[in-house]
Amino acid sequence: MKVCIYIIKREVDEGFIVRFNSSYGDGIATYVGKRPIVNIEYFVEIDVKGIFKWGEDISRIENNQCKIEVMGKLVSLYGMLESVDEDGYTVLRLGQSIVPIETEGSPYPIGSYIKIQSPNVKLYDIGF
Repeated sequence: MKVCIYIIKREVDEGFIVRFNSSYGDGIATYVGKRPIVNIEYFVEIDVKGIFKWGEDISRIENNQCKIEVMGKLVSLYGMLESVDEDGYTVLRLGQSIVPIETEGSPYPIGSYIKIQSPNVKLYDIGF
């Protein structure tokens, strides 16, 4: 996914807490790697840490929307459920990008639109 880092809030052990925007909205994440340059676009992989439970941490939504937004200390990701493996490896599609997550429980049907929320989003520069 292409993002533009517009604020570097602080340095942390893993990298930098940043505010970013994308064609899907704004978010807060830990940018892993060397210090990004403000107002420069980066191609990143989004990683959301944790195990998400269907019906608790993952909500089904009625709108067919792909977006990212900040809600307090949480980042919300909205997208289409693309796949779920037997081991819980799940792929959330945000437009042309994918976000892998780990899940447990009984999943919603493939093609459903879902929302996840997490305080632990990471961006990894993939350097395209």
